[in-house]
Amino acid sequence: MWEFNTTKCNIAGLPPYMFCAGTGLMVVLALYPFLLLYKDCKIDVFMPRLLYSLPAAFVGAKVLGILLNILKCFQEGKSINEETFFQSGIIYYGGLVGIIVTFIFLSNYKNTCNRDELLDARDSFAILIPLFHSFGRVGCFLSGCCYGIEAKTCISVLYSISCLDEGIITSWRIPTQLIESSFEFLLFLFMLFLFLKNKCCGKLLLLYLFIYPIFRFGLEFIRGDSVRGEFFFLSTSQWISCCLCIYVIIICIQAKGNEGNGKIF
Repeated sequence: MWEFNTTKCNIAGLPPYMFCAGTGLMVVLALYPFLLLYKDCKIDVFMPRLLYSLPAAFVGAKVLGILLNILKCFQEGKSINEETFFQSGIIYYGGLVGIIVTFIFLSNYKNTCNRDELLDARDSFAILIPLFHSFGRVGCFLSGCCYGIEAKTCISVLYSISCLDEGIITSWRIPTQLIESSFEFLLFLFMLFLFLKNKCCGKLLLLYLFIYPIFRFGLEFIRGDSVRGEFFFLSTSQWISCCLCIYVIIICIQAKGNEGNGKIF
C-alpha cells in the first residue's frame, strides 16, 4: 500500500494524461512500420491510413462521452446545456470503435493490395491498440480519473483526487488503472507473440475485441467513478463489452460459412 496525490502531478509541465498518451502514440507510430515490414506490407500505403485514422479515435471518444453525459442528465432529471457537451469526458470504447472503423474503411478504400496483405496490415494495427492503451491508463492513474472503488487491500493506494463539488478527496482505492494497464501490456505481448509466430493470421483484431471486453466487463465491478453511467444495474462499458463479444461471435460464425470466398469483415 502506498500514497499518490494526483492534484500535484505534472510531467515536464504537461498534464500527465497528455504526456502518457503522447508517449504511447509515438511508440506505436514507431513500431507500426516494423510490423508492416515483418509481413512484407507496403509502408507507404498503410502508414498514412493509420495516421488518417487517428483523429477518429478522439472524435469517437468525445462523441461517446457526450452521449453518456446526455444519458446521465436524463437519468438524474437535469437539463441539457453547454456544460453537458463541454464538460463531457473521453470514453475509450468510443475511440476504439472510431479508429477501427476508420482504419478498416481506409484500408479497403481504393484497395490495390491483395487479401493477405490487408489482413497482415490489420493484424499489425491490432497489436498497437493494447500497447497504446497501456500507456493511456498510466496517464489516467496519474491524472486521477478511471479510479477504483474505495477499499483497503494489499494493492490499494492512498489516492488523492480533485472533485468539482467536494474539493480534494483522499481515500484508499484499488488502482484499477494500473491493473488495466498491466493487462493491456501483457495482451500486447501475447498478440505480438502470435503475430511473430504467424498464429491467428488475420484474426488478431477479433481476438482483441473478444479478450479485452471480457476483462473490462469484470473490471467494471471494481471501478469507483461513475462517468460512464449505468443502465439496468450494469455500466455502459459493460453493455458495450457484451455487444462486442456478441459481435465477434457472430463474425466468427459467419466466417465459418464464408471460408474461401475472400470476404473480409
